[in-house]
Amino acid sequence: MRMFTKKMARVRDRARRVAAAFREAAVEIDREDRIPPELIERLWNSGLMTLRVPKKFGGAEASLFEAALAVEELSRGCAAAGLLVLIETLGVAALREAATETQARNLFGRIVDQRAGLAFALSEPLSDEAPASRVTTAKKQRHEHLIRGKKTFVSGAREADLVIVFAMTSPKARLKTGLSAFVLPAGAPGMLPGRELSRSGLRGVPAVELVFEGARAGSAHRLGRAGQGYQIAQKALLTASPLAAAMSCGLLSEALEQALAFARKRGRTGSPLSEFQAVELALAEVSAGLDVSQAMTWAAAGALEENSAHAERLARESKWIASEAAACGIDEIGRLFGVEAALKGSPLERLSRDARAAQVLLGPNHLHRIEVARKLLKTAPPRKS
Repeated sequence: MRMFTKKMARVRDRARRVAAAFREAAVEIDREDRIPPELIERLWNSGLMTLRVPKKFGGAEASLFEAALAVEELSRGCAAAGLLVLIETLGVAALREAATETQARNLFGRIVDQRAGLAFALSEPLSDEAPASRVTTAKKQRHEHLIRGKKTFVSGAREADLVIVFAMTSPKARLKTGLSAFVLPAGAPGMLPGRELSRSGLRGVPAVELVFEGARAGSAHRLGRAGQGYQIAQKALLTASPLAAAMSCGLLSEALEQALAFARKRGRTGSPLSEFQAVELALAEVSAGLDVSQAMTWAAAGALEENSAHAERLARESKWIASEAAACGIDEIGRLFGVEAALKGSPLERLSRDARAAQVLLGPNHLHRIEVARKLLKTAPPRKS
């Protein structure tokens, strides 16, 4: 376990204060599927949106561990707050991975000075969850590329100022060598908003479709080399995985706190519910799941920071373990609350919807399991007979 520093405590406490403001508006955010502008402004004012921006460009250059602490605390107040920071960090990770010095100065400057929100346009309709091919193409025409196709489930695109788009520059090549990344201003000519996809959980930051009809991307818009898009996307998604795990930890932590308060109340028999052994067992099980999830989240963040050989495996495991623990744990708590947990709009019902939506964030959990298994089979030394 890494030492908890004063800097980490300051990041956590700052996130708690912002989370308190989001908690007061959580019902409205869930109902309207929209975050009030003043709360988005407060999130930017707190510096939490630029935690991972390098210091030389005006950011905090916080560790991934500190970013995970912030997302966990924000998600306790309202999952939408944690999701906004996660999406921004996902985009920042791609820029840190592949932007040139000139691009970094320009793009990070816009993020810090103009509070430019980022969106990550990777997923496509009619493709499987781990697509082997991409239908969005970027065809070269003289000194620029023309992007055509459609992206779906682009979270935060409604409010974004910059969109990181992934498209095939070599349609006949394999995904790992034919995909390229581009950064375009939102609303650029040829980039059109499509349907808004309202989720049952993680509301407030809706996903949308983006349609590209010949959007122009010059060489200055391309991130990294041509054909490097797959590696950029994978690195960014892995960097964001501990933050997705931290979000689930925050949801479960909030549900457990509500459950403990509920268990101390007197039931119909006149005794506190906590005196029943079945209730005690359920609370202990949920608490253990939270502890394991937090430990996995912190281990994954540390491994990614250190570029450990086990970083990818730990990042994927943290995401699926934490999100599964949150969904199962909140269901268990719901059984303690009874019918109250099923009332639409109740805090626990909202947490349950958020936890289920978190299971497919950054890719469904079963895909992470498959990738971990393949990595193990590929790298594990053969057993001597």
